[in-house]
Amino acid sequence: MPIEAAIGWTQEDGSRAHRLAGTTVDDNMADPDRIAETYLQLHCQHRSTWAFEVVL
Repeated sequence: MPIEAAIGWTQEDGSRAHRLAGTTVDDNMADPDRIAETYLQLHCQHRSTWAFEVVL
């Protein structure tokens, strides 16, 4: 699954950061927890609606 965004993380003060991106929520940073949820949804998908690729 290609991830076409900088992956940010939430710091102790609640802000998100990435060394190659800005520091605000609007700076196109993907949340690692939301990435994990997407992987889980892909894993648990029903066979009748199978997706072979998801781009984040």
